[in-house]
Amino acid sequence: MIQETSKQGLEAIRPELSKRRKMVLDALGTLESANNLMIAKYLGVGVNQVTGRINELRNEYKMVQFSHEALCPYSGKNTMFWKLTSKGLEEFELIGNPKTANLIIRPFQVEELYDKNVYSAQILSSSKPDKFYDVKVIAKWDTENKQYYFQSECTCEGYYFRQTCSHCDRLIEELKKWNEV
Repeated sequence: MIQETSKQGLEAIRPELSKRRKMVLDALGTLESANNLMIAKYLGVGVNQVTGRINELRNEYKMVQFSHEALCPYSGKNTMFWKLTSKGLEEFELIGNPKTANLIIRPFQVEELYDKNVYSAQILSSSKPDKFYDVKVIAKWDTENKQYYFQSECTCEGYYFRQTCSHCDRLIEELKKWNEV
């Protein structure tokens, strides 16, 4: 854990990271060691959107470094794996570590159905360690009001009784943060 004064000092001098860079940094912090394709699959984006961000985080920001070479679980090819540097770990803690902040653990899976998008993810329980809930959010564009309408569901007990829960709220907030919807 870093000291509060260190966090404040880092906040004052660090260059602003774009949303895409933060997404890649978050993914790598969560995965701990991964190649570009693994990060892309985790985030649900194209590998070309990850490769440039890794290069920027490695060369310009000094937050990512080479970890090792190994076979990619998706392509079966020998690839370079990356990990966060100490500077990258500090930034990862500042923007919210999904492991400790109970944020989304698995990437968004997007399914397009007519005029709506279905997003699903697994979210860590805040009360039960090692328990994940499957959350699904349907985002439908309301042309009359020019905004998204959200419908959600979750596998947690709270949703069963109340038809709403903090896990659904978290996924909707994350979607809004990342400009997915």
